[in-house]
Amino acid sequence: MSKYFNNALIGNSNILGCLTDKGELIRLYYPNIDYFQNIDSYKFGILDNNVKWFENANAKKQYYEGNILYTELEMDGVEILQRDYVLPKKDIVVRKLKFSKKVNLFVYSKLNSDVNKKVSGMVIDNTLIQYCQDMYMATFSNQKISNYQINNSKYTLENGNLYPEDYIGMSEDSAILYENTDDITIYILFDSELKETLEDINWCKAQAENLFYDTTKKYWKDYLEKYSSNNILKDLNKIKEKEIIERTILMYALLSNPKTGAVLASPDVDENFERCGRYGYCWPRDALFINKSLNILGMRHLTEKFYDVWAKKAQFDSRNIWTKILFKRWTCSIMGNTNRWNSINFNRCAWKWKMEKTWRLDI
Repeated sequence: MSKYFNNALIGNSNILGCLTDKGELIRLYYPNIDYFQNIDSYKFGILDNNVKWFENANAKKQYYEGNILYTELEMDGVEILQRDYVLPKKDIVVRKLKFSKKVNLFVYSKLNSDVNKKVSGMVIDNTLIQYCQDMYMATFSNQKISNYQINNSKYTLENGNLYPEDYIGMSEDSAILYENTDDITIYILFDSELKETLEDINWCKAQAENLFYDTTKKYWKDYLEKYSSNNILKDLNKIKEKEIIERTILMYALLSNPKTGAVLASPDVDENFERCGRYGYCWPRDALFINKSLNILGMRHLTEKFYDVWAKKAQFDSRNIWTKILFKRWTCSIMGNTNRWNSINFNRCAWKWKMEKTWRLDI
């Protein structure tokens, strides 16, 4: 399956997850939203003689409740309702699954790493833990793991088989099986130490998923109400326009770093640079227009951070090297003098305009 398109996003400003229209998690960034892409493949499937993967299901519907994503699927007579979200204050991804009948559920996980794209893996305390250096990713549920395999599980999975043996070397992939379930919650948890990982797993298992859902739902409802009270929304008469603005507010919350004010131009869709450039960064040009929108929406907690933290840090040195370049290479104007845009200098010209026109000038 092509991983080029992102259909939906979930996150909490530390974690950013990108999903397809069938709810497949194709990108997962952590510990920052512009950090290393952690997953190569993370798939769910139903065992029925052989494995039937969700990616081959019929996509019926996908919609949001705040930043909680719902995906409805149908596969060989089995109706699937999937609910995905990230806890606002904890780096935990939550996936709630309901099936129209009892199924045997496979979870397949192949991670990326900077060590030949291999990681170590183990099953401990009813949890699949994959790790490399100081990054641990745990996949678990309150239900018992029925079977598992560490390393080369992709090939045995095709026949519905797993071989639960410990593997001490670096592994390509891992898989776990949950049998006879029609209602299950899968958690993905990140941490930098094994001890803290296990402690957080135990804490998570002691909570009810409904509590996580209610907390997350309220968080995004309050967040949206805080900024949707802006005058720009009061002036909108069309429901569709209002929905677009509300989705924009919620999306900016996922694509912005609240500590630095940096905002992604876009979640990266082409890690191999085959079809587009590297957009999974904070670019001055894109940040210019995004921050103007944030100002209009009243989200100044992000714009203030952008100028006070990110912009100051990103400048070359105390001589304000950007300012010197801007005035020296003035080949385009966004002040109304010309419609000609030079792609090389667009970032610089836009940045000069922003420095002159924005309400925040103290950089």
